[in-house]
Amino acid sequence: QRLVVLGFTGAAAAIKAWIKANIKVTTSADQRLPRTPPGADGGLVTNFFLSASGYKKLGLAVDGFASKAFRKGMKAEGSDEKDPKPATWEQPYRGAVDAMVSFADDSAAKTDAAVAVLVATLGGVATLLTVEEGRKLETPDGLVREHFGYVDGISNPIFEGGGTTSALPDPEWDDGATLRLALTLDPFATATPDAMGSYFVFRKLGQNVAQFDTSVLQLAGTLGTNPNLAGAMAVGRFKDGKIQLEPGAKFV
Repeated sequence: QRLVVLGFTGAAAAIKAWIKANIKVTTSADQRLPRTPPGADGGLVTNFFLSASGYKKLGLAVDGFASKAFRKGMKAEGSDEKDPKPATWEQPYRGAVDAMVSFADDSAAKTDAAVAVLVATLGGVATLLTVEEGRKLETPDGLVREHFGYVDGISNPIFEGGGTTSALPDPEWDDGATLRLALTLDPFATATPDAMGSYFVFRKLGQNVAQFDTSVLQLAGTLGTNPNLAGAMAVGRFKDGKIQLEPGAKFV
């Protein structure tokens, strides 16, 4: 995945024209969801995100958005007292962050090529602030894991097509969800019933894997238990994604 972070510099009309000419958000239809056949390549996935300041540079007021946090903007004082002050953020994020374009694909070459094409169109419209890179951590057992080593994505909701998104299906977990869970009406297109969008949170933080592992060992020693159980108590699941041990099971 590549996240292209932008600050708008052009006039509102020029920015709107650039968006219309260069941004095509991938739909579930584009992705052929549900996949037929299962596992088929859905191609490059593109998404586009505007911050409150981005809307304002398009000449659009943000008063109609339901989210107070969104209206206040990402640098509003008191939005999260645990966050460091914006002046201490990484340099690309200290100024106005107006938009982000994301590209995702199984091929890093395809995402990089898409970034290059987009960046070539920015002249006079936007400044490239930074490009963040991400990759999926998939182990030989075929399960996706987060960077502490625990199976991830096991309770994601699914909105259409049936089936399950869970790597470890739980008969007590219903991952069916209505679209209203993720979508909100577009305040600029209230006359169009299917004009909707989602709030998206981009948060960059650092986590110390080695320190986490050390802390788990210390917790296990304090409790007099196995480190795997201590880790599961801290995270909420074992590394294989299960929330409890099978009767008579042994730690690995």
